[in-house]
Amino acid sequence: MVPREPAGPGHRLLDLQRTAGNAAVQRAIENARYGTDDPERIKAAKEFFALVDGRTQAAFRYVLTTPSLGAFVALDGHTALWSKLWNGYLATGDTQGLAAAFGYVIETLVSNPSSAYYAKAPDGYAILPQVTKGGTRPDLVLAKDGQQIAWVDLTASNREGHIFDKDSWDRHIAIYAEVTYDSLKAEHRATMVANKDNTGTISAEELEARLAAARKRYEKLRVYWKAVGTGLRFSGWKAQVRDSEGLKTYDMLDLQSERKIPYILELLRNQFGIADLDHDTAANILVALQVDPTRWGLLGSSSVGAGEAWLMANDEKSKEVS
Repeated sequence: MVPREPAGPGHRLLDLQRTAGNAAVQRAIENARYGTDDPERIKAAKEFFALVDGRTQAAFRYVLTTPSLGAFVALDGHTALWSKLWNGYLATGDTQGLAAAFGYVIETLVSNPSSAYYAKAPDGYAILPQVTKGGTRPDLVLAKDGQQIAWVDLTASNREGHIFDKDSWDRHIAIYAEVTYDSLKAEHRATMVANKDNTGTISAEELEARLAAARKRYEKLRVYWKAVGTGLRFSGWKAQVRDSEGLKTYDMLDLQSERKIPYILELLRNQFGIADLDHDTAANILVALQVDPTRWGLLGSSSVGAGEAWLMANDEKSKEVS
């Protein structure tokens, strides 16, 4: 892998943005590299990165405030997929694919000329989307007179630095950067649920206030869920599971999944007052409660996000946390 140390001026371009309560929130254009001595190209690239950053943050706020996407729901296949997954999430709490689709929607809003968040090129330049070169494909390319000047990638914060994986950008272009937006988190999903019926945007101040309230509530929920989970760990029920099956040993090999799973399903049904529960949902709930589902014989994949969404929708005590 090529080292990430930047050449030329400016590793990060910082933008201080005032939000609710006059708190300064620092955003960064990550891994900005200017491998040239041409001042005109450096100036153009910095303006390009700042333009894309501004459009990206605006698009991010739009999806949070109008998750239905309003007039942009049919912009392209990415927005259509988001709409399908978002409606599925509202109906079932399923988070599978949601984070990736969220990112693709932001990229679409910034790169599609029919979007109000489109990053329009300054005079004399062109902005080209999704140009493939070698084994990589930047989201946006700044070009002039047919020459590529700078690349930029729109990146969720938890994937920052991925432009150096596999076919590193250092091999292809002298000027590049990543524009980051927050990775999709529980407080973002909660805020979008609260905004699910919005047809237009809300102010940045109001959005920040709603996000702050969602974060505060989420932290309280995490404390409550952990407390519930403490009473559902397998170690505390091992003897009861053994005795319920008439076993004579604590040997884990004698507590097979077909014996443990019915027991935890019944515990969860009693805990949350529900009549039925499938294995996948049970595993999701357990990881959200910070309980290892594999100890209960639930060996498939599990999703914390899906479990938390289920708890917020179905657990009466979770609904009461504010």
